Amino acid sequence: MLTETIVALAIILILVAVLLTGLREFGRFNRYQLVRHRCINAAQAQLDSIAATGSPLTPVQNQRLWPNIDITVNKTPGSGPWLGLTLVTAQTNSTAIGKNIEIELSKFLKE
Repeated sequence: MLTETIVALAIILILVAVLLTGLREFGRFNRYQLVRHRCINAAQAQLDSIAATGSPLTPVQNQRLWPNIDITVNKTPGSGPWLGLTLVTAQTNSTAIGKNIEIELSKFLKE
């Protein structure tokens, strides 16, 4: 009887350890995805701001809306079939769980 109780407790402890490990990894993945989505939203907001107003959001607005995300906007004139348009590229960088996240979104706009 004592042996069966000890074996049952050992099995339960092993299952709890596996569950806790899985939950920890799920939390890490969730943090990574959250920062990745914030980078995408920041880049899309820059493109939308330039399309609507002609200028990107200010660095103060960027830090208020997306802290810990570096945002860079580049404009290059279009060529070939895109002549007369401007290619606007928004790049965002951040880190989550020790990994560097880089997102780049581009859009051709009339200016």
